[in-house]
Amino acid sequence: MSGVRNGEAIRVLLVEDDNENRQTIAASLNKCGVFVSAFADAASALEAFDETQFDAVVADIRLGTVNGLQLLESIRKRTLDFPVILITAYGDADYAITALRLGAQDFILKPFDSIQSLLHPLEHAVHKYRLLLKNRALERKLMESEARCREFAELLPETVFEANMDGIVQFANIAGLRKFGRSIAELSAGQISIFDHVVENDVLRLRETIARLFRGEKVSGAVFIAKAKDGTQFHVMTFFTAIIGGGQPVGMRSIVVDISGQRKAEAKIRALTSDLLLAGERERWKLSMSLHESVGQVVAAAEMHLTVLAERLNAASDKQQAQQVMDLFRGVLKDVLSIGNQLCPPVLYAFGLEQALENLAHSAGELYGIPTTFSSDGRKKHLTDDATFAIFRVIQELMTNIASHSGMSNAEISVRRDGTRIVVTVSGEGVYKNGRKLKEDEIADSLGLARMRERLEAIAGDALISASGHNVRITVSAPLKEVRTRIV
Repeated sequence: MSGVRNGEAIRVLLVEDDNENRQTIAASLNKCGVFVSAFADAASALEAFDETQFDAVVADIRLGTVNGLQLLESIRKRTLDFPVILITAYGDADYAITALRLGAQDFILKPFDSIQSLLHPLEHAVHKYRLLLKNRALERKLMESEARCREFAELLPETVFEANMDGIVQFANIAGLRKFGRSIAELSAGQISIFDHVVENDVLRLRETIARLFRGEKVSGAVFIAKAKDGTQFHVMTFFTAIIGGGQPVGMRSIVVDISGQRKAEAKIRALTSDLLLAGERERWKLSMSLHESVGQVVAAAEMHLTVLAERLNAASDKQQAQQVMDLFRGVLKDVLSIGNQLCPPVLYAFGLEQALENLAHSAGELYGIPTTFSSDGRKKHLTDDATFAIFRVIQELMTNIASHSGMSNAEISVRRDGTRIVVTVSGEGVYKNGRKLKEDEIADSLGLARMRERLEAIAGDALISASGHNVRITVSAPLKEVRTRIV
C-alpha cells in the first residue's frame, strides 16, 4: 500500500517522545511514500501545525507534560475535522473512549504488527478529510454562484423566487415582493406560500406542475392566474427549475412573467376580429338583400318582357331563340337567388333565426349528406340582428365542418331559451377520423370551434363541446335582446 491518494502524497505531523519509536515510524511511513515531519513534544508540534500545511496528525498518548489528548484538544480548538490518530502502548479503555469523544479518527495500539496497521487508517482518514474539503470548496462556490444569481435577480423587473418542497418561499427579489404585495419580514418569517398566490381554480394545477418538475419533467411555460396579497389578479407565465441537493430535489427556482398586458392585447385583437366578422355578416346581409330585391327583380322583369316578346314572334326559329334566352334568364335568376341564400337566407331576416335554422336542418340531408331534425321549445327569443347573423353563421359553418370532418350519420338542431340566453344545440353520433373516435379537444379542433368562439365573442356568446359515449353535443349560447314592456 502506498501513502499517495489520487496522485497527492500524504503529509503527516508525527508526535512521539520516544526517539527510537519516532524514527522507526517515520522511516516506515517514508518508505510508503508518506512525507513525515516528526516532533518529540506537543508544543513544538503545535507550532509546526500552525505554520505548515499537513494532511493528518499521528500522536502518542503519553508525551510528557502535554499528552496526546491535550494535543488533540488544542487541535480541535483550531479545526473540528482535521484527522488526528492517537497511538499508545497501553490498552486503556478510558483513554480510547476519551480520544474518540474528542474527535480522534482512530486509536491504535503499538507496537504495530506492520506499518500497514497505521497506514491503512491514516489513508482512510486523509481521504475522507480531502473529500470534506473539496465538498466545502464546492459548497462555497455554489453559495457564491447563488449569491451572484440573486444579485442578478434583483436587477430583473420580473418576479424571481426560490421555494422549498412545500412551496414556502425562501428567496424573492424586490420586484417580486412588490408585485405580490409582500414584505421582507414576511419572507424572513417563512409566511409566503406560492399556493396562496394563484387563484383557487389554479392551485391543483400548480401542485401537479410542481410534482412533474420534481419527477424530472420539463414544465416551463405554464400559465396561471396569479393574485397579489390584496386580491389583484393577473395572468403569469412561469419558468421552473428544480434545486438539487445531494442528488435529490430540495426545492424549486422560478421566474414569473406578468403577461396580463399581452393577454389584454390578444383580447383586443379577438374583439377586432369579432367586429370584422360581424361587419362582414352585415355586408353579406346587405348584398343578399340587394341580390333578392334589385338584381332578382330586374332578372324577373326581363324574363316577363321576353315572354311577351316571344308571343309576338311568328317564325319558329325566332320563338326557339327567345325560349333559349328565357331559359338563360331563368338560370341566372336561380343562380342569383342561390348566391343570395348562401350569403344570407331571406328567411333569416324575414322570419328570424329559428325558421332559418329549421330550413337549414330540413335541407341538411341534401346539402351535407346528414339527415337532420329540428326542435324548438316554442318560447319567444328576441335577438339583435348581429346575434341572429352570428349564431346562424356559426351553426351553418358547424354543419359544413361536421359533413367534411366527421363520421356523423345523423344530427339534430334544437333551440331553447335558458333564462336570458338563447341556447342552440347540435348533437349527433360521435365524431371519428380514420375509424378512431376523437376526444373532445380533437373534435373541437376538427370542427373549428376556436373560430366560432371568436365570431360569438362579439355578441357575448360562447360555444362548448361535450362527448359522452358515442354522443357528441355542441352548444352555442348568447344573450337575448332586452325587451322593455311599455306600461300604459
